[in-house]
Amino acid sequence: MEFKDIPNGGTSQMPIPGVSVNEQTGSIRIEEGPIPTPQGVAPAPGPIAAQIEADKQAVLRRMREESFRHLGKYALIFALLYVLCLYKNRTGITYPIYALGALWLIWKERKEAGAARRVTEDAARKGMHLFYAAAILLLAVSRATTMDSFLHFFDWAAMVLLTLSLLISVYTGTENESFLAQLGALVHAWVLPLIHLAVPFLDWSAFRRSKREAAGKGGKKSTGMYILIGLLISVPLLAVIISLLASADLVFSRILERMIYGWSLPDFFGDLVGILFFFCAAFLCIYIWMSRTAETNFRVKEITTSWEPVIAITFNALIAVVYLLFSGIQFVYLVGHMELPGGYTYAEYAHEGFYQLLAVVILNLILVSFCKKFFGKNKALQILLLIISLCTYIMIASAGMRMILYVQAYGFTRLRIYVLWALVALAYCMSVLTVSIFREHTKVYRLCVIFVTCWYLAFAFSHPDAWIARYNLSLDKRDNYLVYDTSLDAATVIHEAGGVLSDRYFKQHNEEMADYMEGNLYYRIRHFNTSLWSASKYYDHELHVKEGNGSRYDW
Repeated sequence: MEFKDIPNGGTSQMPIPGVSVNEQTGSIRIEEGPIPTPQGVAPAPGPIAAQIEADKQAVLRRMREESFRHLGKYALIFALLYVLCLYKNRTGITYPIYALGALWLIWKERKEAGAARRVTEDAARKGMHLFYAAAILLLAVSRATTMDSFLHFFDWAAMVLLTLSLLISVYTGTENESFLAQLGALVHAWVLPLIHLAVPFLDWSAFRRSKREAAGKGGKKSTGMYILIGLLISVPLLAVIISLLASADLVFSRILERMIYGWSLPDFFGDLVGILFFFCAAFLCIYIWMSRTAETNFRVKEITTSWEPVIAITFNALIAVVYLLFSGIQFVYLVGHMELPGGYTYAEYAHEGFYQLLAVVILNLILVSFCKKFFGKNKALQILLLIISLCTYIMIASAGMRMILYVQAYGFTRLRIYVLWALVALAYCMSVLTVSIFREHTKVYRLCVIFVTCWYLAFAFSHPDAWIARYNLSLDKRDNYLVYDTSLDAATVIHEAGGVLSDRYFKQHNEEMADYMEGNLYYRIRHFNTSLWSASKYYDHELHVKEGNGSRYDW
């Protein structure tokens, strides 16, 4: 027997066979297939069965109609906010505005949903909701304070993960204790719009049908939708026609450019398509997340049967012996500074095995999590997992010392500083996992996500490019890395260093600053970034003009 979940748009007390109400969320489920009848009772006659089926379909349409009526306006506002704030703007001050607006929409929707469709929240869950919201806002602020493309990517990734965690918690009230299980739930939530892509269209269709029926009964014809359809048809036609006419006549093109100051007509059609695409994508995604998250089970079923612990004891014992031998070697060569094999320097020795060691550390995290989840509780197994965890700390320390030796010899790069950050995060996660070996109900995911988020925020707001430049300059390393691979976050440090390095660096970034400095007021407000603004005082307009770049806003 198959069941089909209906978006939460209200509740129904109608005693219709095949229709059930979720007591927690207030959503309604419509059973598909033959209409159920109690055991020993003959199926209803044909006309009655047809009436029951018609009632079921009426409930389904009503639920879809109310779902779109309730969620459509929030999805529309979110899509407009997304396009206005984020389209072609990965670094601007509009990011915090977008994040604040999105969080407000989630809060407003839950408040309007009513008590029947809100999950019960305890103090700990409310605290996590506040943490998620604060972290998302701070990550958005981080994007507007740095020009580091690596930080932009990690800011975005962290915002996505925290937003999905917030939606799952707010709409379902569930959270998996296991870190891996919760990551699986986040992946499920991420692909939810693809799974239920048809839902917004079906809900909109039911909503339109209801509006037409209401207009028919009232004897009035609504022309608003027809006007909207006409406008939507005219937009792509006008875009093509205007682009062709602008290409055909230079005077017409210049007049239009002045009318829409800040847009280049050759890009106009592309921008229009891009805006429409991202608007529709944002509308569909937030609508599906709001309507389907509450109906989706993100909790991973607990394992009721466990494998024989002797299996895990056997392979973990062998692994532990190898790890103990390896850990002893780390003390001898990295702490004791014993003589290395011929032809090796300590920097080369440190660099050679770092990434392999990092891979083993991550493998150990997975191994301990796997054994803890799938094998029965056993004292011997717990001791072996503890030994592996302690050896993992030694590996983390060894990896850190290797990287520090290499940095002392060759200076910092982004990759080297990021892996040092990751080692601290891995050490903390390993500590939480070690505690969970002996304390079964440890909130592994919650503890890890709080620390890693705070640790990342501290790292991001420190502007690592700036202190990479400062440290490398202290080693007198004025190489191409500082010119080509550091962002404008390092502008002040490199300007203070002066010399040829400063000239080459600002020549490399001059075009990036020119886009901002020579833009119109709207462009400069929308793309305002504190790091870019701070570096812009070193912008050389004469160099920009001398190289023949001009400004994209010169008419």
